[in-house]
Amino acid sequence: MDLLSIWRILQVVLGIGLVIFVHEAGHYMAARLCKVRVVVFSLGFGPKLFGWRKDGTDYQIAAVPLGGYVRMAGEETHYSGQPAAPDELGSKTVGQRFFIYSAGVIMNVIFGLVVFPILFLVGIPSVVPVVGQVQSGSPAWVAGLEPGMRILEVNGEEIYDLSQVLPEVAYSGTGVTELVVQRPGEDRSLVLEVQPEYDETYDLYSIGNLLPAWAEGLPLSVVPGGAADLAGVQDGDELLGVTGATPGLDPAQQLTRAIAAEAPFELLVRREGVEQAIALAPVTGPETPPRMGFLALYRHLIALKDTPLTAAIGLQPDDRLLRIEGVPIVDSGDVLVALTATEGEVTWEVRRGERELTLQSPPLTQAEGIELARQLAVVYDQESTRVRVLEGSPSWLAGMRTGDEVTQVDGVEVEAYQDLVTASREAATQGRALRLSIRREVPGGEAEYRQIEALPEPIATLDFGLALPLAMYDYSIANPVEALQVGAAASIKMITDVGRHLRGMMRREVGKQNVGSIIKISIVAHQTAEIGWVKFFWFLCLLSMNLAFLNVLPIPILDGGHLFFLIIEKLKGSPVSENIFSYSQLVGLVLIVSIFVFVIYNDLSQHVF
Repeated sequence: MDLLSIWRILQVVLGIGLVIFVHEAGHYMAARLCKVRVVVFSLGFGPKLFGWRKDGTDYQIAAVPLGGYVRMAGEETHYSGQPAAPDELGSKTVGQRFFIYSAGVIMNVIFGLVVFPILFLVGIPSVVPVVGQVQSGSPAWVAGLEPGMRILEVNGEEIYDLSQVLPEVAYSGTGVTELVVQRPGEDRSLVLEVQPEYDETYDLYSIGNLLPAWAEGLPLSVVPGGAADLAGVQDGDELLGVTGATPGLDPAQQLTRAIAAEAPFELLVRREGVEQAIALAPVTGPETPPRMGFLALYRHLIALKDTPLTAAIGLQPDDRLLRIEGVPIVDSGDVLVALTATEGEVTWEVRRGERELTLQSPPLTQAEGIELARQLAVVYDQESTRVRVLEGSPSWLAGMRTGDEVTQVDGVEVEAYQDLVTASREAATQGRALRLSIRREVPGGEAEYRQIEALPEPIATLDFGLALPLAMYDYSIANPVEALQVGAAASIKMITDVGRHLRGMMRREVGKQNVGSIIKISIVAHQTAEIGWVKFFWFLCLLSMNLAFLNVLPIPILDGGHLFFLIIEKLKGSPVSENIFSYSQLVGLVLIVSIFVFVIYNDLSQHVF
């Protein structure tokens, strides 16, 4: 582990510790203002690691860094009915105790109100809210959202970062999402109404994956010591394309397909106004986990735009695109390449149910071919067991080839691609070989049937050591008064978003995988720390607001539970009985521990298992 990694981890620990310290400092200062003796001020729980004692208070850092606490004199005996000393909590009025228990939440909110405006003045690193790619067949695609469009608002909320779209849609649940967008080069905006669908991948309602746009000018990002660096490519070189690429593809598409092919290619760049051609060959990268080396075929037509051209061809949703102009369709981008590689009439071979059909499209220009590809939503065929086989993989070496249909695994019939994935993972975990029965179609003859056996093994990847950075900018507000207003609004919105998240979970519109423990918090904190201090403090503000909201929930043990009992005491004229308080604390402890175990397991299942 290098020094930078150690510093990042230390930065995360100090950052999360700062948010906890702010919260507990609120309780501490409120207690001192109300002349209540503080016995212990602790960051963390469990055994004390180190600390000091001053003016009757033990200040300590404890072993379990999952929070903190302030223990006040008389706090544990208040509900016993015993007389309280003047410096004990029980001697104070309901109003004073309410102030003490709410002070942690107040400090967390103040933290956001102070830090947020400063961040907006400095400028928050953000992803430009311009769509680079829309998931084919998704609700956004169906509604007409296109690459290059800038998203201005989602359901009335201003968008300055593309990552804001996903939660705004999710919190709206099943309701129609209203997008205010702007086409490239236009000043006027238009409204798109999108009907979200439940996304099992993210476990929430979504309008589909929206990939960000690439940075303007397509500057290249080069990994030091990687293949591109050794070949002479420099950071900031402007991508012009790839020599010999399919006509009609833009430079980014050309580079993406060249890298996916994992074969040497010639890169075209512009450096300081001078165009250059640089030969690139990949180097061996890290190995994958053990796998068989087959993928689903990318040929399932799930939707298509209703245009005169698609109608003239006669394609239908749920068709499988077998070949276009005799070229097999097996991978993403194959449709676009096939449609831009020829001009004139195009022959389509499709499977519709159990039948294979030949369709004919009118003559197409290259531009029309590109546009037609955008009108077709083609995805991986998860309902089939026909596969694409990676050359050199265990499946390939055992004799499988692209287009083969797996009929049985270990003697058990399989019906969908997910069956193959599950069987492959189980075999990899157990370190055993898979026995596959395959069916191979032979041109002009009957199908062949074969039996093969292969052991899932790690597959070496090939790396070119370069990438295209996303379009980023610093979202800033120059006017301090406006920054203060926007910062306050952002603080309030973060608190209300926690409530919207919990409401979505109760309505089963937001799934359990979107709840995180200290593990997920630490991972996100580390990611934001790598971006820079401004983004890191933005995340700490988010964490502070989450802590503020959760602590006012009326759950015994938490601040909100104490506040709830104080309200009852004010209405009743006396505290609740010691038995009621004790049992409530036990119930609260069981609830908190249960939630803690759940979120820890939830995070481990996503990031470790």
